[in-house]
Amino acid sequence: MAEVVSICNDAKLLLLIDFRISIDERTFSQVQISIEGELASPNDGTMVVPLRRDLLRTEDHLVLVRYKLYATMRRLKISLIFGGVHFAGSPIVIDEVVLPSECDCPGRHSLDDEWLESFGCDSNVHSQIKADLAPFNGEIDVAKGLEEAKKRFGIHRSAHSFCHYVIKDNDVFRECFGEHVGFSMFTDAALVALARLVTLPDTELLINLGDWPLIRRGQNEKDFIVPMISWCKTNDTFDVLLPTYEITEATLECMGR
Repeated sequence: MAEVVSICNDAKLLLLIDFRISIDERTFSQVQISIEGELASPNDGTMVVPLRRDLLRTEDHLVLVRYKLYATMRRLKISLIFGGVHFAGSPIVIDEVVLPSECDCPGRHSLDDEWLESFGCDSNVHSQIKADLAPFNGEIDVAKGLEEAKKRFGIHRSAHSFCHYVIKDNDVFRECFGEHVGFSMFTDAALVALARLVTLPDTELLINLGDWPLIRRGQNEKDFIVPMISWCKTNDTFDVLLPTYEITEATLECMGR
């Protein structure tokens, strides 16, 4: 009647169940999920796993089962019940360590193509990023960009705000410029979350905190281009486009509230 077609068992657990038929509200309401495991702690034992979960129904007869773990587990057993009986190969046993989504465990992975692919990310650079980085011809001087940004935007503290981020030995540092720098919390959260999950390369970033791009295209295309990352851009600006902070927050807070 149904089968599990995909399992992701990293920080956030995801089951994708194909019912092969259209699922109405009544049928959907009868799907029951339980999950048990062995806590990786001095007081090991079989128990109900501390988690949050939800079920999502798609239009193409798929049911998404999402879990967010709050403890490290050594072994998980997932039971899928429909109409009072197990289905889709239930119970499903994941006989390995599964870490909570808030774990501080960067040593397991590096930020590389293999890690991106494990989360379903396309390892190929997105066309938007390629287009935004093309004017730099493979050479980005953040130190020079910082000094130029302070000259251009530092004199208008109430009008422009940006931050200089440094990632060194997987620690995140920043210095912000301008009067209104509260939106740095979104970039802080994204970089710190990544640093908890993977080992980041040493790098520097300039992040625009405003709602409008900063680096306008001049008449002299040979002028130095400040490598500013922004949440917005237009055809007449050089800013490197970043997904808006609402998307970042929704991703980081997924199943967290």
